[in-house]
Amino acid sequence: MYSYVFLIGRPGCGKSVVYHDLSKRLLEGKLIEETTRIDDFPILQEILREDKELEKHVNKEGGFEVTDLNY
Repeated sequence: MYSYVFLIGRPGCGKSVVYHDLSKRLLEGKLIEETTRIDDFPILQEILREDKELEKHVNKEGGFEVTDLNY
């Protein structure tokens, strides 16, 4: 069985702190054997860096929207 936890919040709100604390407690309590962290920032940064023609994203107010999900 797979379980997922999504930590969503604004930059600097403490998502990494919560992740590290939660992982530590679950591992120490032997409730889980391992954790996998997927950070979307490097993925999104790469899309923006390579997408010079704006084919894979569009600029939106306050950020951007990825338009090609097959990246």
